[in-house]
Amino acid sequence: MSSINQTLNPIQKSTRRTEKKLATRITLRIPGALYRRIKCDLERPHPFAAERIGFLFVRAGSLETNGLLLLGHGYHALADERYMDDPEAGARIDSGAIREAMQRVLDGEGGAFHVHLHDHDGRPRYSGMDLSEQPSLIRSFQIAGSTSPHGTLVLSQNNGIASVWLPGSKEPVNAGRISIVGAPMLMWEGTRK
Repeated sequence: MSSINQTLNPIQKSTRRTEKKLATRITLRIPGALYRRIKCDLERPHPFAAERIGFLFVRAGSLETNGLLLLGHGYHALADERYMDDPEAGARIDSGAIREAMQRVLDGEGGAFHVHLHDHDGRPRYSGMDLSEQPSLIRSFQIAGSTSPHGTLVLSQNNGIASVWLPGSKEPVNAGRISIVGAPMLMWEGTRK
């Protein structure tokens, strides 16, 4: 635990700096095989939901540049019955789905990231519903794992954007880089929402 706190301290101390400076110091790295598994799951059709949701689990480490590395190591796909029929949302999940993710955090899986796919090419953006509802979900993750960073990841067919809540933080910072490690290697940079 103390090594994670030592890794996060330089990042947390710099929260007074601009979001852009902080964001460039956060990298989300996902192994290629895990990324393909996530994409396969999110592209599966559902009987009534317009999109799928899953949870990526990450461990925190440090970069030589005094930055924060979040390494994806696990993924939890949601069963069809965990979705609620809500025509106002692309997908809405029940409390059991959230409890499953929280339990994995409690079991030591690290930080949890809510993941979904916007099925288009180019850089995705958070929808109004994403921006209004995901912070309360992240607060639940922060209660389950107060020493881990948690967040959200929205993928498109060829890009992605991630927001990260550092331990104790009420506001997210967008990751400066998302890299998919493997063949082919993919890297997406930027801090805009």
